[in-house]
Amino acid sequence: MSLGRAGELWLMSEFILRGYNVARPEIDIGYDLIVSREANLKSTDPSEHRPKSWLIQVKTTTCRPDSTPTGYVTSNNLKLNRLRQDTATPTYYVFLNRLNDEWQDPIIIPGYVMRTWLEKGELGNCREDRETRTLKFTYREGTVKCCGKDITRYINDWRHWPKLYDREQVMKEHLALLAE
Repeated sequence: MSLGRAGELWLMSEFILRGYNVARPEIDIGYDLIVSREANLKSTDPSEHRPKSWLIQVKTTTCRPDSTPTGYVTSNNLKLNRLRQDTATPTYYVFLNRLNDEWQDPIIIPGYVMRTWLEKGELGNCREDRETRTLKFTYREGTVKCCGKDITRYINDWRHWPKLYDREQVMKEHLALLAE
């Protein structure tokens, strides 16, 4: 239980460092975190004038070595009812792993991608009588596979949440204000 909470807190800090607001919902209805960004009224892009939010499901586990010198494997259980939930707010799954007391790079997969894999029968064990799928991740030499599918492109994939500010630029602006 504490590993899962630690994973959520680690992920929350990453979002905060990128300039986003993040919170835990008081009632668990299928996701662990709510990430939001305020509207950017200074932007010339009209799509930036409205706030945005994302729902995040965090799956945290420890790794175990596999048969290779540098490889390791993990398993996560995924509830299908949560994956099937259709929300107006985009949902993302973040898989966090601990190996030798260190966090590994997160695997960040959009919910619609996971639903597509489920519909194609490419997600986890194939037992249709269960509402939970077990996802096995295999890490080797900088690549990762889930259920035999190469998902390396999702390692540390923060493209949906670019850093909202340049720290050096912010410092320059603050120093300029102090100099006035």
